[in-house]
Amino acid sequence: MTVVRVKHWPPPSHYAPEHFGTRCDYLVTKKPMVTPNVTNWVWTDEDGVGSWLGYWQAQLPRNKSRKPSHGLIGVFCALHYLRPQALHLIGFDRVLGDLQTYKWWPKEGGANTLGCHDWEAEKRALEGLGIPIIDLSKVLHA
Repeated sequence: MTVVRVKHWPPPSHYAPEHFGTRCDYLVTKKPMVTPNVTNWVWTDEDGVGSWLGYWQAQLPRNKSRKPSHGLIGVFCALHYLRPQALHLIGFDRVLGDLQTYKWWPKEGGANTLGCHDWEAEKRALEGLGIPIIDLSKVLHA
């Protein structure tokens, strides 16, 4: 199995390895980063990965300025570069689970009003990819 992480690697020192993991094969960022032994995927149009932006915008019923989360960008990069037969995800608690529940930020005015992301559109984007999406948090705790 390939491990794709988003935003930063290695984890900050206050993250316990048993909670964050110890492996990273690919790191998805919006700016280039140099990380030993890890391939950095950068969300740009230069190598075609940005072509997923049209797919993303088609999922947005209203505010077209909402941007995909780092997690969804990681999914798009994995699809673009690896072409997997299935995706095993963890950490998509808002998108894979109940759209009303989000463990990191308080609920403010409903499921779809936090920041610049549209969680319902992200859920539609994942469901519309045409490949199996496996929620590892449910598999690991079954």
